[in-house]
Amino acid sequence: MTSEALRWSVVIPYFNERDYLPATLASLYTQDMRAFRLILVDNASTDGSGALAREIAAAHPDIETVHAFEAQPGKIHALAHGQELVTTPYVAFCDADTVYPPHYLRRCEELLQ
Repeated sequence: MTSEALRWSVVIPYFNERDYLPATLASLYTQDMRAFRLILVDNASTDGSGALAREIAAAHPDIETVHAFEAQPGKIHALAHGQELVTTPYVAFCDADTVYPPHYLRRCEELLQ
């Protein structure tokens, strides 16, 4: 985990996003602001997304990654479960099929300041 104080949680709910998770997670693991906690919420995927997310996260031990599971169908339930795990001052709710620029979190924080 990074030595910076954790300021951000990034919550990503996913359901059957095996084809998109690698690019999305790569974009988050290459953020230029490393002080964040990644919360991945598997919404009962059936395509192996959960195993893939764990495999990718294991290759990035410098970023704290939390793997959660929400059995109740629907993105809103997965988001709510992820929000329960947030312990940081800032939170970003992101999509599992989106690539984020390397300055995404830093720029969000600058805008909030």
